[in-house]
This record gives sequence, structure tokens and C-alpha cells, in this order.
Amino acid sequence: MKKSVRITYADVYLKPVLIRVVHAAVKVIEHPYYRVKYDRTLKRRGKKWAIIAISRMILTAFYFMFNNSEIFNSSDL
Repeated sequence: MKKSVRITYADVYLKPVLIRVVHAAVKVIEHPYYRVKYDRTLKRRGKKWAIIAISRMILTAFYFMFNNSEIFNSSDL
């Protein structure tokens, strides 16, 4: 079974913003959670797939934080 590389619930305005967020998130040195995930996916799948995978993770985190009225807690990572 092939996994999708699409961000299905993001529109044409949100996708470029997510891509920029991913590029910024993988450069953060203090909290390397997304950088580690990016590097692992990059080795297996390539740059584009890794960027989309991390953007889907971030979009999912935003969705659940918004629906549950929670604030971001980096200790949960």
C-alpha cells in the first residue's frame, strides 16, 4: 500500500505557509523534534516527501490544539 504525500485538508494559501514553517522548524536547534523526524524521513524518502510529512505533522498538531483549546507544550514531544 502506497502512502499519500498530499496534504488534503490544506488549501492553496495554507500549503506554501506550511512549507515555510517546516523549513523554519527543522532549523531550530533548541527543540530538535522536527529536525530528527525530517532527517529520518529524508534518508528513506527524499527531500520533498520529508517536507510534506513534517508539514502534515504540524497541521495535525494545529488541528488538535485548536479543537481541544490547548496551548503548545514542547514537553509533550
